[in-house]
Amino acid sequence: MQNKTPGAVARRLYEITAAGTLDGLEEVLAQDVMDHGVGAEEGTPGIANVRTSLELFRSAFPDLQLVVDDLFEAGDRAVTRWTVRGTHNGTFQGIPATGRTIRLTGIDILRVADGRVVERWASSDELGLLQQLVDRREGNRRSPREDAASAERRRADRRRQAAAQA
Repeated sequence: MQNKTPGAVARRLYEITAAGTLDGLEEVLAQDVMDHGVGAEEGTPGIANVRTSLELFRSAFPDLQLVVDDLFEAGDRAVTRWTVRGTHNGTFQGIPATGRTIRLTGIDILRVADGRVVERWASSDELGLLQQLVDRREGNRRSPREDAASAERRRADRRRQAAAQA
């Protein structure tokens, strides 16, 4: 990798992540990289920790598409705002595959030294992701085959309940 500015390193990291194979992580991550993100084993440095976290997410959403919406550089840091889309075709945090399409947004701050990410802080809408996979009213997995008629029946039931309470 020629350009080793924080922004260039961040772009390359997301290219590798989006490709799905994760080949090339070693070229952009320091051996003792520290990941402070959701899904990361907090306090456990190393590329293996990052790789495991990415592989688990990718196994749940194998058609994952990652888009970097914004990227800013400041000193030794790159800040990215990103969006992930994919289909829930594998177990994620104990939730069996639903076949639902998801959208997840997040922000990463990457600290770069000697052309490699040495530290990452991440924040993503994990709650929003889980709400896309689980029926919040009952705690049950949403059916990917739920039809419009059953959704309308539920809405009508809620309207009747609200009217009865008024």
